[in-house]
Amino acid sequence: MDDLLKYAMLLAIAEETKETRAEPRGFIYPINVTITSLTILDFIVGEPHTPLFSLTLYNDGQNDVYIGVNSYQKTAPLRPGEYLNVEFKTPVIKQLYLDVEAGKNAYIRGFGIY
Repeated sequence: MDDLLKYAMLLAIAEETKETRAEPRGFIYPINVTITSLTILDFIVGEPHTPLFSLTLYNDGQNDVYIGVNSYQKTAPLRPGEYLNVEFKTPVIKQLYLDVEAGKNAYIRGFGIY
């Protein structure tokens, strides 16, 4: 294996390692959403155009909200007045799925860190 190829491989490994050991830049992304049906926030396609390290969400509405990180999940609801904190060591939160029961609505307030 020639030196140039070895260098390229080492550079690729270093870049991949850097991404998995990334630290947050310390920016806060505000989240304020009224939910009337399934709502998907895509942090890659939309603002802030980068995955998040963490999310803190508050249910300020009058109804339960089902929350899924990176995939749709309708398991344990976030009840009115409750909050949820989700935190990872690497930036893996690319999408946030928010849903309510048919005919209901809710309001989620919070922020993400990237």
